[in-house]
Amino acid sequence: SRSEMFLLTTEQANAITNTNVLKCPKAEGAGAQYWWLRSPGSNDNYGSRAAIVDGENGIVRESGSPVFGWGGVRPAIKLDLSKVTFTSVNLSDVENANLSEGSGSTRQNYFDVGSRSAMTPVVYTAADGYYFPMDYSVTAVNNISVTRNDYTKITVSGIPNANVTNITLTAPTVKTTPTSVPTAAAVDCTTLDNNDGKLTGVTTAMEYKKSDDSGYTAITGIEVTGLVPGTYYVRYKATDTAYASGNQELTIAGYYEVTYKVVNGTWSDDSMADKTETVQSGSKPASVPTGMKPGSGFTGGAWNKDPANTTITGATTFTYTFTKKPSPSSTPTPTKPTAYVKTAPVANTLNYSEQPQELVTAGESTGGEMLYALGNSKSSMPTSGWSTSIPTATDAGTYFVWYKAKGDSYHRDSSPKCVTVTIGKVPSTATTVPKVKTLIYSGKSQALVTAGEAAGGELQYAIGTDPTTAPKTGWSTEIPKVTDAGTYYIWYKVVGDNDHEDSEPSYAGAATIIENHSDNELAIDEEKGIATVKDDVSGGTTEVPLYVITEGLTYRMYDPNRGEHFYTKNVDEVESLVQFGWRHESDSDFTVVSALEEDAAPVYRLYNPNCGGMHFYTTDAEEAKYLKSIGWNYEGISHYVYKATSTKGTPQHRLYNPNSPSAEHLWTSDEAEVNMLIEAGWIYEGVCWRVA
Repeated sequence: SRSEMFLLTTEQANAITNTNVLKCPKAEGAGAQYWWLRSPGSNDNYGSRAAIVDGENGIVRESGSPVFGWGGVRPAIKLDLSKVTFTSVNLSDVENANLSEGSGSTRQNYFDVGSRSAMTPVVYTAADGYYFPMDYSVTAVNNISVTRNDYTKITVSGIPNANVTNITLTAPTVKTTPTSVPTAAAVDCTTLDNNDGKLTGVTTAMEYKKSDDSGYTAITGIEVTGLVPGTYYVRYKATDTAYASGNQELTIAGYYEVTYKVVNGTWSDDSMADKTETVQSGSKPASVPTGMKPGSGFTGGAWNKDPANTTITGATTFTYTFTKKPSPSSTPTPTKPTAYVKTAPVANTLNYSEQPQELVTAGESTGGEMLYALGNSKSSMPTSGWSTSIPTATDAGTYFVWYKAKGDSYHRDSSPKCVTVTIGKVPSTATTVPKVKTLIYSGKSQALVTAGEAAGGELQYAIGTDPTTAPKTGWSTEIPKVTDAGTYYIWYKVVGDNDHEDSEPSYAGAATIIENHSDNELAIDEEKGIATVKDDVSGGTTEVPLYVITEGLTYRMYDPNRGEHFYTKNVDEVESLVQFGWRHESDSDFTVVSALEEDAAPVYRLYNPNCGGMHFYTTDAEEAKYLKSIGWNYEGISHYVYKATSTKGTPQHRLYNPNSPSAEHLWTSDEAEVNMLIEAGWIYEGVCWRVA
């Protein structure tokens, strides 16, 4: 009933059937990877050997090792279980939430001597786009409670009052996107200082920015004052439970001074001083002077541009000028007729092609030649760049092509006119589609797809909720990476550049991260169709076809000429052997297991080139190494089965024919076949492994 610490005996070590318990790394300072038992070695003629356990493979070596060797020590502990309390706390995975840094594990197993101690608190953080609502609640189980810290975190903690506690946690809630936008109003500036514009009808739940600002500013009251003229965007701010809303676009107009000048004359009141008025941006002047009088020797006054039909967008000056009267003795110069455009150029229908394209058809003129120029708008004529060549452009966009007839020696130029031309965007495409991966859970973040490539834009990725609904948020140029095991629905699209349209989202497929329940170390490369697995016979890793590590049928073949049985998952091997006269014993085929299953073990295949060419199969790496050392050819891992010690599957038996010169063996799950062979003189060697 008391607790004590001691070394195990050979019998106690052999009673441990799980070799993983017996394995251990090489002890610091030890000469080899083994640890001592307290039983003497079986080959101890001089009393100088003690039994050991091979720490590399967990095998008990009863023959032992000299006691002057440097091995490891693994003391056993005998506990007074009446004073020991065992505790297990298991939390479910939480979709759309991750363990916070420094958090305890979701699977906690520990024991206490005396009263039960608290579990290590487990803290979850909601993923981007999700939150824990105010009414988030999970019922406490066995004194373990779930506390909502805030919108982003929950904590699981407490001192359990039962040996085993299992808690299922509720996932966080997805953030919503507001369907409405603000209904604020803009108040224009009222002075030439242009700094008293306002936004009214706003609340502290909103934010705003001027169209050329880089970021939004939070609104702190019921109006925003002191604004300059321009376009403003107002939206509801993002909150802990919702994204920001769409924008309401508002315009604040300014006030500008309009100046009127008269040249070579006076105003109607005989004054010559400049006149002014203040006009709101976007409006036309309301007080245009009239009744101007020419000075002596002048006549025929005119505005440089018509004030009454000009929309004011800034400080503007209009000039009314009278022209000098001709001398009485001079001969008037005859007025030239105006050249005119006989056939006006027409906008071409264009889409982006990576090459320069003519924007319009060629025009025709009478009394001169056609000239063209590109302008900045359809209301502002270019002052330079006129040419007889038709303008061309490459990039998608809107272009303003001005044209006129340039008069010859006998004609005046015609008035310029403008035609608007658009080069449309073309679709962008994914030139290399990302491929989803099947991965093994590693506890680290892993890329779910291979990188794709795009023409006409950049490729973006997102993880969706199913294979049919494209995600609306979460798009990024970064390849999606996750840590947790599960199935992930990967979508991709191309965000077009200035010359290309965005593509519609496309579904790449379901990427999976599979939990490895076995002791087998492996990695999958679906693109190459191989898996890299640990190979204890060759002493490292080796590459095998994917069918080797998956659950599937293993075929039993028989050579009637030599009496050999052969086992393989490779269909090509089966077809080849049939062509050489082998028989497929389909009634004796059996199903092998996935390398990822609990208790899965590799089956090593060897070939004896010196004694009839027999094949041999074993899960014992030491047995395989021995056969390899005496001349057998090692052919690698054939498939995976359950270990003989497993409780899963159907046992498969191994028998040996002592009368065969080629060391013939047979592996079978058929009890009748086993009994028949034993009666025929075969030696039964026990259950070698178990199959599905």
